[in-house]
Amino acid sequence: MRDPQAIDLIAEIGLILLLFIVGLEIDVREIARAGRAIVVSGLLQFPLCVALAWPIVGGIAAATGGPLDRLYLAVGLGLSSTLVVVKLLSDKFELSTFGGRVTLGILVFQDLWAIVFLAVQPNLGALSPAALLRSTAAGVGLVGAAVVMSRHVLPSLFRFIARSPELMLVASMAWCFLVAGTAGRLGLSTAMGALVAGSSSPPSRTPPR
Repeated sequence: MRDPQAIDLIAEIGLILLLFIVGLEIDVREIARAGRAIVVSGLLQFPLCVALAWPIVGGIAAATGGPLDRLYLAVGLGLSSTLVVVKLLSDKFELSTFGGRVTLGILVFQDLWAIVFLAVQPNLGALSPAALLRSTAAGVGLVGAAVVMSRHVLPSLFRFIARSPELMLVASMAWCFLVAGTAGRLGLSTAMGALVAGSSSPPSRTPPR
């Protein structure tokens, strides 16, 4: 396949599905019960890592010549792969340990930081207070609408089709791409929409395996 547009489309669909799966691992209620230590660690870990990486990646970003390359590199170094770490903790039976709970809490906060960054990322090239306010309002509105749908519409829908695994899969994918497409229409990142769709899904989750 040599069509750049087709390659970009396939890559975007893969990223949307990946972040939807990551969002399914986020349980805000568990974070609220995790305690102050995990909350403080989760809030500070990402900005501190970005601040520490900023001077380190300066030379690399200067060599590439992109105005935002330094920021992207610093943000990338401040985030981890939730799927990989959760899989490793699960394989070692450490998810229920104190260290596992702290690690999982920090990873969930990283995903929430990723939502914030993805919300403003499309406007980074010409960032202004008005653009930032629009992105923030659109992101808050999208999250609010997704939460309302997940509480009042999706549970009844999923109970109705629960006997058919095929329909459950189709409905889940439809919900993922509906929120991701809405995010794109609002000028936000479709990946951010997929993450919101996963994290706001009804709490019928099973522990990671």
